[in-house]
Amino acid sequence: MAPQGAAGRASASGGVSENRRMIDEIKMYGRFVSRFRSFLKNKITLEEARAVVKQRLAEREDHFLRLVEKGVFGYGDSPYLPLMKLAGCEMGDIRNMVGAQGIEGTLLELRRAGVYVGFEEFKGRKPIERNGRVIPIGGRRFDNPFLIHSYYVESGGTTGAGTRVPQDLDHQASRSYHELLFYEVHGLLGVPTATWFGILPSSAGIGNILRQVQIGQISKKWFTPILSDDLKPALRFRLATWAIVATARLLGEPIPYPELLRLDQAHVLAHWAADNIKAHGACMVRTTVSASLRVCVAAREMGLDLTGATFVGPAGKRPRRPR
Repeated sequence: MAPQGAAGRASASGGVSENRRMIDEIKMYGRFVSRFRSFLKNKITLEEARAVVKQRLAEREDHFLRLVEKGVFGYGDSPYLPLMKLAGCEMGDIRNMVGAQGIEGTLLELRRAGVYVGFEEFKGRKPIERNGRVIPIGGRRFDNPFLIHSYYVESGGTTGAGTRVPQDLDHQASRSYHELLFYEVHGLLGVPTATWFGILPSSAGIGNILRQVQIGQISKKWFTPILSDDLKPALRFRLATWAIVATARLLGEPIPYPELLRLDQAHVLAHWAADNIKAHGACMVRTTVSASLRVCVAAREMGLDLTGATFVGPAGKRPRRPR
């Protein structure tokens, strides 16, 4: 029997939307596969990393102005464009402010003029309201329209529902230059590494693994806490994770397959760290702060010495060494 009434139309519309989403994701992962080989081959040297970061610092203001001109004033759906208009701010004003006050001073001026988006507003939990006017924001207007999406991740949803965020390989490659210098500054080049982050849709696990390939610092182990029966990612995310790893391995990059390691099994990682310290004099564990604490507590309870281990949180946060 065909669907009847509003409920039937809503059901049909939902089915069409889901089919369109599946088609879009198939196309997106197709783009990922077509560009993945060149991404893996693009190994970064220290000399290149230093040169790129130095150039970026020198051109920082020019990059900022191009971003605002293209991504705000040149993009009609930008959520920041109506905020700029309410503040009476045009592109020429931005250029003048940057020239006189730099980027930081410009951002402070814009903030005082109401050109900002709060956390609750960004999450869509409250409307953006300035000077008594409500600015409607819907759909994916905070997504960067100029990215070539390669895969999706989701925020952890610590304070509410998770947010679906598109990622692209160029973004990961761009971060790799800074990542390599981070390793060098903290004396971590060549140190055996274990990663304890979830698979897709978590961003930290696959993001760290991909950048490690480019800088030649691939983890020996990839542990994930989110494959247990009580918390399984959607099938498409599990398949996407395994497909990425399998493709990289076929192309000669020894990315480890994710291994289940629940949060109450931190002693396994503590033993791994202690063994690698004995064998190599040092090791690194990339995981969250709370998981790092679990590893250290487990090591203390078992009498393991982790002197020489470095714990690094998400997004290259400052490393911590056991004292």
